[in-house]
Amino acid sequence: MTESEHIRTTDNNNGSLTANPEWIPSLQKIADIPLSNLIAGNPSLLVFPATIDKSEDGVGSLPVFSLHLGRRPAIVTGNILGFIGIDSLQLSVRSRFGKDDAGDYFLYHMLRKVFFPNVVDLQHNSRHDSALDILPFLFPRLLHEALRQGLYKEYTVSQYNDSRVRGKIDVSRHLRCNLPFVGNVAYTVREFSYDNDITQLVRHTIEYIRRLPYGQNILYSDCTTKQDVDTIVNVTPSYRKTDIRNVIERNAVPLAHPYFSAYKVLQRLCLMILKGQQMRNGDADKVYGILFDGAWLWEEYVYTLIGNFGYTHPRNKVDTGRIWLFKENRYPRYPDFIKDKIILDAKYKRIAAHSISRDDLHQLISYMHITCSDKGALVNPVGSPESKTSIINIGSLNGHGGEIAILSLKIPCGADNFEEFEDLIADEEKKFREMVDIFESHGSSAAD
Repeated sequence: MTESEHIRTTDNNNGSLTANPEWIPSLQKIADIPLSNLIAGNPSLLVFPATIDKSEDGVGSLPVFSLHLGRRPAIVTGNILGFIGIDSLQLSVRSRFGKDDAGDYFLYHMLRKVFFPNVVDLQHNSRHDSALDILPFLFPRLLHEALRQGLYKEYTVSQYNDSRVRGKIDVSRHLRCNLPFVGNVAYTVREFSYDNDITQLVRHTIEYIRRLPYGQNILYSDCTTKQDVDTIVNVTPSYRKTDIRNVIERNAVPLAHPYFSAYKVLQRLCLMILKGQQMRNGDADKVYGILFDGAWLWEEYVYTLIGNFGYTHPRNKVDTGRIWLFKENRYPRYPDFIKDKIILDAKYKRIAAHSISRDDLHQLISYMHITCSDKGALVNPVGSPESKTSIINIGSLNGHGGEIAILSLKIPCGADNFEEFEDLIADEEKKFREMVDIFESHGSSAAD
């Protein structure tokens, strides 16, 4: 295998990528392994959503890809997007809507809308896959999610030398510092402190990002991020730039605190940002990279389009917005989007009106029945040249009734650069919101 070989493919590639025999020994180390297992053993692998173990879709049991051996060994991908490295091999799984000779504009657009909507001058380099370059842009959101759980604190041992003894007397230090005796006593106290290894790691990451050419844009793009950054700076008075190596080493063991769960993800991100060059050189942990569940990312992206129009977005990882299948509050379920008597279910897959998956259709009907909704739609992206942003009428249900449709968002595929793509998809997003309004008002009959 050549040094630092970079393989590119797309999500849901149906086995179109032939595996070079030289790749196979490295690929076998990560192929067909559930995401949850890969994350557990590789601290330099970051996966979104962070709580894949709570996903209704069972994302944690999915592999990044499958490796089919035979006369023509093939790499078969599913809904997992992003970048993963093993040994000197680097695999990029791009959006299926990207051009072969350009950057993955749609993936970066979704990431921008979901993670850093206030960053206005994201530079997307189409000449190479720069998944690691995106890491600093994820920092504000993960920092905010962590601080929503409160400032991380842990027990630290502090040394004092005063007359207010409130801990264990340090005899040797007392004799060294307080002779002749003038009233002070040297002692140590085990106490909670906000200035600890975790917050120091976050502070070093802040200072690293601050020095980047676009760092100010990331850290001060909005009032919330600025406030979060100031909070960490204020509680880490012992910060020293030269301590960075020791701080990284002291964070080698992943945080296992049951309450501050969001800090575990933030800790992993900070380490990846600070060790970024090591990962580029392929000499960091055995497996490294950043991956996204395409279905989850698509769902979060759709919410950025309709969230301001009255739709709620139930989330099972934080246990909000659930519905119950039974009156005794048993079997909770989390529809993607609910508004009055309308259910929208995001699907990052190809959907044809004549061949909707049984599971997808039955799930939508169940949600409509339980919530007494009279309209339901599957929401998916389309990207073929002849496709368009549209409503497709599926029909009216028997029994309690209700109309079902497919709402499709056209993903532009002819852009020559990221800025052009942003302009094109902005037009499609506007059309999509108009289609949602029409569906709310007229149901699936609007497609006739």
